[in-house]
This record gives sequence, C-alpha cells and structure tokens, in this order.
Amino acid sequence: MLGVTPPLSLASSSQNDLRLADELVKVLKQQKAFEPPEKALLRVGFLISVSSCCSCSRTVLDTLNKLTKRFVHEVCREQGLTEVEMVNAKVLTYGSYRLGVHAEDADIDTLCVLPRNITRYDFFDRMRSILQSQPGIEKLNAVEESYVPVIKFKFYNIPIDLVCAILPLSTIPEDLNVNNPSLLRFMDQRCIRSLNGTRVADELLSLVPHVNTFRTVLRCIKLWATKRAIYSNVVGFLGGVAWAILVARICQLYPNACASTVVSKFFRIIAQWNWPSPVILKAIEEYSGNGDVQPWNPRMNIKDREHRMPIITPSYPSMCTTHNVTLSSMKIISGELNMAAGIVDRVMIGSASWDDLFKENIFFQRYEHYIQVIVSADDHLSLIEGAGLIESRLRQLLMKLESAPQVSLAHPFIEGIEASRRCTEMRQVYDFIGAKPPANQQISNAEIDQTFYTKTFYIGLYFRFDLKRASTLNLSAPINGFKKQILQNDAFDNKHLQLHIRYLDRSSLPQELVSAGSATMKRAYEDTDIPSINTASIHLDLNNDNSNSNSSSNNSESNNEQNSRNHKNPSSPTSPITMNTNEPYPYTPSSLAGVNSTLSVPSI
Repeated sequence: MLGVTPPLSLASSSQNDLRLADELVKVLKQQKAFEPPEKALLRVGFLISVSSCCSCSRTVLDTLNKLTKRFVHEVCREQGLTEVEMVNAKVLTYGSYRLGVHAEDADIDTLCVLPRNITRYDFFDRMRSILQSQPGIEKLNAVEESYVPVIKFKFYNIPIDLVCAILPLSTIPEDLNVNNPSLLRFMDQRCIRSLNGTRVADELLSLVPHVNTFRTVLRCIKLWATKRAIYSNVVGFLGGVAWAILVARICQLYPNACASTVVSKFFRIIAQWNWPSPVILKAIEEYSGNGDVQPWNPRMNIKDREHRMPIITPSYPSMCTTHNVTLSSMKIISGELNMAAGIVDRVMIGSASWDDLFKENIFFQRYEHYIQVIVSADDHLSLIEGAGLIESRLRQLLMKLESAPQVSLAHPFIEGIEASRRCTEMRQVYDFIGAKPPANQQISNAEIDQTFYTKTFYIGLYFRFDLKRASTLNLSAPINGFKKQILQNDAFDNKHLQLHIRYLDRSSLPQELVSAGSATMKRAYEDTDIPSINTASIHLDLNNDNSNSNSSSNNSESNNEQNSRNHKNPSSPTSPITMNTNEPYPYTPSSLAGVNSTLSVPSI
C-alpha cells in the first residue's frame, strides 16, 4: 500500500473520463506544458556550440558538470592538495526537471555535489566567477541569504537555478547514491535542504502508483497554478515540490484512476482539506540523533506548529515545503482551489472545457489598491542582485502589512517587472524610479545621458473597515520597517541601488498592466520602457521616502507624532490613505459557484 491510509477507491476510470484525460493532454500540449523535442535536446542531448571560436561542443548540463569539476580542482590546487585530479564533484538535477514534468520555458534546477574540503564561500565566490566568464551565461545573480542559497542565471536562454551541497566525503563518486541517509551525518541544514531536492524527487516517483498519470496531473496543476499566479514559494504561495506532493497524495488515494479523474479528485479534496493537518506521503521517520538533521515534528518544535498549510517531504529528514505560506496567501490559495473545483466539476459533466481551468488571473484588475515596490539601479548587474534581495525578503513586507488591523489581504504578484530607460534629465530619473524630488530643493536642469534600470513588485491590498469609524489607514510602520531592514542589509549596495515604495490605486497603474494577463504582461514589457505613472491622488506616508540612507526611519515616537499630524491634516502629501469601503472582496461566495459544498473530506 502506498500512502499512510488505504486508497479511497480502487475503481478504474470510465470511458468518459478516459476521453477527458486525452483531451487534457491535448490542451496541455497546446499550452506548452510539454517541452518540445528540439529544446529537450538542447538541454541534454543535442551538441551546441559553446562559442563560434570554440572547437568543442557541449550540452548545457554537461557543460555545468565540467565547470563544477574545474571549480573544485582549482580550489584544491590553491589548498595545496596533491593528486588534484582524483578529487571529483558532480552535478545532479532536482525539481520539475528530475520529475520529468518541465514545461517549454521551465528552468533546470541543478545541484553541485561537492567534497568536504570545499566551502560555501568557495562556491559563491570562485564558482560564480567561473560562471560569469563562461560564454552563453547571462543575468547571473547569487542569492546567498535565501532559505536555500542559490545562484540563478540563464545559459543559452535556459533559466538555471544552481545550489550546492557539501558532503562529508573526500571525493564524490560518479555512482553516488544520494538516497543513502548516512550521507546526512555531519552536514549542515542548508546543505541538507539542497541535497533533499534530489532525494525528494526520486522518492516521490517511487511513492505513486502510476508515474505517467502522476506526471500528467502534475503538469495540469502546475499550469493551473501558474496561470492563477499562485505558483511561487518565495512570496508565500506553493512551489513545485509542494504541488507535486499534493498530486502524489491524490494519486495514492485513487491508484487506478486516469488523469482526468485524479484532477477532479485533487481539487475537491485539497480545496476542503482540514488544515493544519499535514499532507504526508508516508510515515515520518523519527529523529535519529544525527546532528542538525531533525524531521518535521510539531509536537516537539514550536516553529513547526506555526505552519498554516504543512505539506511534508517524504525523504528523511521530513521538512515542511510551505513554511512561507502567509495568512493572505492561504486565503488566496483556498479561494483559487474552490473556484477550480467548480470548473472541473463542470468539465467532468461536459458543460465546460479544460481551457476554462487555465484562464489567467487578471491580478491588476482584481484590486482597487496596490503597493508598488521599486528597486532601481544605475547598472543592470546591480539591479539583478538588488532585486534578488528584495524578492527574497518580500514575504516579510507582506507579513508586516497583514499585521495592520485593517488589512484583510496582502496579495503579491508572483513576478517582478523589469524595465530600463535612457534618461536625459533628472526629472525623468525621478519619474522612472518612483522617487519624489528632495523637499525644498529645485531639480537640476543639467543634461544627463544615462540608462537606469528598475524591477517593480506589486502587492494588491484588500481592506476591512468599521463603517462607524473613519475609513483611513496609515501603513507607515510596516513600510518603513521593511525599508529600514533592506537598507541596513550589507547585500544592498546603496552606491548603485535605491528602493522606493508607494501606494497606487488601480486607475494609476500602467495601462499595460491592467489590460494584460499574468502571462502576456511579462512579454509586453520585454525590451520596453515603463510609461510614466501619474502620482496617485491618495498618498502613503513613507517617512522621508526621498532618503535612501539607513537613517531614513525615525523612532516610533516620531512616527506617532507624524501620524497624528497626518490625521489632523488629511490634505498633507503624507496623509493616510482614504479607502472606498464598498469594494467587493476578491474571493466572494458567488465566485465559488459550482463547488460541491457538501462534500465530506475523509481524514487522510
């Protein structure tokens, strides 16, 4: 038996369900959820010229493997080791690529497995330098402070996420079995998290009854979650591993069902799951006393008890893949699951099509109020590094916003939007980077000729109000607290980067955002300038937003005094936001029409 409970049904699917499964595969191919053969060859099998003047040709993964070995040998020579060539390292894959469900535009999640004499500093210093000098590699960004430290880049336009795991071995054998739990002894938590990506993918495939059905359903769920803009672990939604575990659990419960049946059961069951009851694929192995290796255990670990939607990896040590889920993202995910359940119910009876399931979430038409987080730089490399830091910390801003009494929902858009503009005067610079000119200081009319770069993140806000009280809200504390945290971070280069945060109502959003879907929006902005944005008539007190120094945030007493002045003078440029109290909640009961609300979800 697969799973922690017996299957709910051993029945096979009907002829109608089999027909719907075939139709689902056709739609998935139309939606580019399958990688075409020519691009698959580019990744692993087709020999590509590394450069026009280079006599050798290599595949992308083969090249990464060779670069990793070169990196290790260089470090070993510097350390004075003899027989350097005997020290080996290797590259493995994990995530969607290892599961066999990567889409046409998907990244390759890769893992450098390194011997014990290599340090994480070596990886982020020397390996990064080697990658930067490699033809075909661009947009490289090292995010050392993330939960799983990673180097991100594009290799011949294929996105790569490269992590490292340092094993307690003098060399890495080519036939390494990463599923051997003894390898985890003496490894630190970050290395264990990195190695577990590969281990989890392998075990997932061993825990489902039919791998092909699992893959088809997972492609469907990944596409749906991407279209609905809830596929992102970093900003508080569910990442690829979490969605894969959920799909695997439903496959265990309906082992003989075809893909369309499993998709239907997936939305019905997960939409009404009794959170925070965990989703697990097998019994959690107990702690064996191996140093830092401690499996998920809410009875023993208070942090584990705080997880809202625990989805637990099967490999030892079991970990929660959803520790980033916030109160808002949980509401949004639940709402989307319920709406999808209603759509699939109609698909199964022939009153809707699979295309209806994959309609894009029009994020920029959903809310009346938005927070705009703009990181700007005077060179593109600085922007990549600064934006990576902001994105990895954006969830902290979301939680700060949620703590405001009148904020009911803080909904982040899952991608930042890049733009560049060649500016010839300072007014253009201020307008482009979202900054206000210094108070009581005239803007210089001197001509300039410089290109500036921005990446903008958006957060949709929904507010709750007591209609008996004034409908005003001041978000100074969470905004300024987040800014101070970023500006004081050593990874934020104040010489080349600026951070500005402002409030916009929907009418002040760039028109391209309002009219485009989540997928087409990104294409609309490639290689184009963001148009000028009119200053919103409603302002947010950012407490000296012009300043980009660490001293920009005043103490709490000063903040309170400023807030008091703003309430007395609502026409002030720093007055609190005045909101419309009659806007509809984005996930209303009427939007859930068609969901079988009487469905009884068993304890599984």
